[in-house]
Amino acid sequence: MKIEFVNDWTKTYMARKGPSKVFGFDVDTRESLDSGQATEHFDKIWEDSLSSLVKHGLPCSPESVRMRLSESASGRVKDSCEHREIKVNGCLFIAQLRTSNECDELWYVSSSSPDPRTLYITFDTVVERKAFEKIADSLGLDDKELGLELVRDFMNKFRNRKLP
Repeated sequence: MKIEFVNDWTKTYMARKGPSKVFGFDVDTRESLDSGQATEHFDKIWEDSLSSLVKHGLPCSPESVRMRLSESASGRVKDSCEHREIKVNGCLFIAQLRTSNECDELWYVSSSSPDPRTLYITFDTVVERKAFEKIADSLGLDDKELGLELVRDFMNKFRNRKLP
């Protein structure tokens, strides 16, 4: 029996903002999808892989689900529902099933213990990100090395200044 995903808001959100390893690396395009296109994109991925993975996912308790979600998301966890954990391309998700063939929530669980030494930078577009990568390559560096070098150079400018 197939599991149907019934939450249109989550379909749209995941299609636009979900992890690229699952929903596609064309982030600029995904973010500009209208509701209909986003729903269609999500439905294809749901049918191709997610539905089957959820069907065979690892059951987990509502309490453990709440502990792994943000405060706002944990408010949508229903004790009366079944919850299953799945991993897709290294990304952890938790699905909430109202019935054995109806899923109304799919939460992406980001790392809860990021390395405190790490700084993440999000470019406005993939084109901008690729341009940075190309510059790094032309300098004989990988993009992480160039990013770290730029940040350290910037920090050195302020080393002897009083900061507010």
